Amino acid sequence: MAPEHEIPKIGWYSRFARHPFYGSAGVNSGVMLMNLTRIRSAQFKNSMIPTGLAWEDMLYPLYQKYKNAITWGDQDLLNIIFHFNPECLYVFPCQWNYRPDHCMYGSNCRAAEREGVSVLHGNRGVYHDEKQPTFKALYEAIRDAADRYQFEDQELGTPELGPGAKPK
Repeated sequence: MAPEHEIPKIGWYSRFARHPFYGSAGVNSGVMLMNLTRIRSAQFKNSMIPTGLAWEDMLYPLYQKYKNAITWGDQDLLNIIFHFNPECLYVFPCQWNYRPDHCMYGSNCRAAEREGVSVLHGNRGVYHDEKQPTFKALYEAIRDAADRYQFEDQELGTPELGPGAKPK
């Protein structure tokens, strides 16, 4: 998961959250990798009982406790969990969850400026409206390329098109 904001004092969690959250700015759940084997075997600290709970035993009680303070659904629950279990979370740089927020009111993902965007997170309908024309143009270019090529896992494709791709 990546930070919800790179500047904590203007981030949503530090200004508005009414529940615990990870670190100084919270994390965004739009792009995340999960090691399900570790999650299933771990005992997570929490605000309800002094001993750890398994993931599946903790989610519903946490939801019940904080449901009136949760705005962003799963993202808020993950922030609560990782507030109490920061050692269980790997936070990757903002360019691995690059969102419209990173460029809407100025640039606030310096890593993307230096290294480029690795994963583009098109939240808030940004691929389908005119508010962020660059996001929409990227979406349309990928969509159009996907329309031109048929990708199959078992095919080797051709050198011109790359592995797994062949023209329709």
